[in-house]
Amino acid sequence: PNYSFLEDYKNSYQTSNYISEVKTTVFSREDDSSSGSSTPMHNPYKKCRHRTCLVTRKTLPPMERTWEKNVGGLSSSGEGKTEKPRIIFLLGYPYTGTSALHFILGTSSNVSTLGDPGIMSGMKEGWRITKLIKKNEKEHPNLFKNGIGWVNWKQLARQYLELWDTTKPILLECSPPEIQAPEKLVEAFPDHSVKFIMLVRGDCTTSRGLDDKTRSAGYANVLKKYPRDTFVVRYEDLCLRWKEVYKHLVLWEPLLEDVDIAKVPAVANKKDDEHHSVQSIREYCHNAVKTWAKPKETSNIDTDVHPFAKFGYENTSYC
Repeated sequence: PNYSFLEDYKNSYQTSNYISEVKTTVFSREDDSSSGSSTPMHNPYKKCRHRTCLVTRKTLPPMERTWEKNVGGLSSSGEGKTEKPRIIFLLGYPYTGTSALHFILGTSSNVSTLGDPGIMSGMKEGWRITKLIKKNEKEHPNLFKNGIGWVNWKQLARQYLELWDTTKPILLECSPPEIQAPEKLVEAFPDHSVKFIMLVRGDCTTSRGLDDKTRSAGYANVLKKYPRDTFVVRYEDLCLRWKEVYKHLVLWEPLLEDVDIAKVPAVANKKDDEHHSVQSIREYCHNAVKTWAKPKETSNIDTDVHPFAKFGYENTSYC
């Protein structure tokens, strides 16, 4: 897919290996006429103290995607060519639906996850399974604020390859800190075809997470470096229009055709992982859509600028 609708963001951030160096440069609080762009960035939001959220199929229309022949899809290397083994990394910040989509994709018979595919839990994330976070949490307590330049990516790659079932055609991994350095993932697996599924989530359906500037820089960084190899999924679309997401996902990677959104996760260890559900995604979505459709006042949204407007969220809240 070609996310050309993000083209006007190109002067809003600087290229960097780590988002901690990028986040201070993105999205000024006024129209950006000083960036050198001939068309200043438009701020779609008025300034107001409180906003009302309303998330429906009408206020959040389908995200624009354009398709080029034989561009999307890990299976499109061409007839007669030898394909590299393929890896899909799910990239997203906390509470953007990475665990839910990780579980959905893990239901495919063509996918190997690092941990138990039957549970919907952060405990099957690579950084937890390899103890990378636990070993370094004292020295690096805030992975999104202080950066991840200390990670030994080659060693991590070796551990992942030992844990995956490499007889499966798709190897899947999901650890939120990895969104800060997609290029390190590509470099760590030179013998594999590395692709990304990136999840975004609007402010109206969550009150938790990092500041908007940090997340915006991360998303822009991935799309700038790997626009042809990144498939974007909005969290809300998993519930509002799963059939459309599924259709495009299978166009991007046909081997994901047998995923099952109705499968019920097994019970995880609640002591270690209390915030993940044991409902099916379909059941959760049925309740979530009802909640989102009721107007809700909030003061947790940045009222000066909404950096996710280009993902279609500009009409989900109003003064």
